[in-house]
Amino acid sequence: MQQASISINECRLCGRLASLQESHVIPKAFFRRIKRGRSALQSHDNPFVGNQPTQESWSQRLLCFHCEQRISSWEGYAIDVLRFPYRRKVVIRRSHVEWEFFNIDYKKFRLFQMAVLFRSAVSTHEAFEHVRFNDPELDKLRYYLNSGEAPEEDEFPCLVEGLLEEDSPSLCERIIGAPKIYKGGYQTYIWYVFGGFNWYFVLPRLSQEELSFQSYVSKAGYMRIPVMFPWQHPWLRKSMAMTAAKNASSLS
Repeated sequence: MQQASISINECRLCGRLASLQESHVIPKAFFRRIKRGRSALQSHDNPFVGNQPTQESWSQRLLCFHCEQRISSWEGYAIDVLRFPYRRKVVIRRSHVEWEFFNIDYKKFRLFQMAVLFRSAVSTHEAFEHVRFNDPELDKLRYYLNSGEAPEEDEFPCLVEGLLEEDSPSLCERIIGAPKIYKGGYQTYIWYVFGGFNWYFVLPRLSQEELSFQSYVSKAGYMRIPVMFPWQHPWLRKSMAMTAAKNASSLS
């Protein structure tokens, strides 16, 4: 039997020539959650694409096996912090307006965030078409991911918001949005929705108000995030309504 040929290409992270692995910008574990039920919510800035249900996990061959394995360990840590914090000795205090996280491993959690940002930037998948960085910024991201050193709190900072569930079990974990870009004053926000959370990467730096609220992980392992129902968030409310209408029309 003739063996299938193996495609050898340059790893977008370490630069080595290798057989590239299937890279999931948003960890596959979050897509597995929604594939057990109804489709995730896909949203694009592109007005010709619009919002639509999807079962695709937005993957692409980007990295070598070695780099994928290293990133996978940081993803595993972050997923445990969000879903099974006791496994990592993380403590969460919850109220109806905010959640406080204690004892997060700053380096692992930040490198997880950097991996999401880097793979978005080098991906050519349409879901990530708006996430682009210049060469010096990409080199910085590569340095952190290759060296295993986390950036400072004010470099590629990421704000986090929690999403509450109401009547529909696991609803929030089934909302996965392609990143959206918007500007506010001197800041640019790259906004993702997955795993029951909103994630905002802020460039070039956080405002004084954002610094004081501390909805990003600190070197002390602390994070205080606001929480809300999905329908309280303007973009999510609009996207959910559009997706519900599409689902209804497909059943009629």
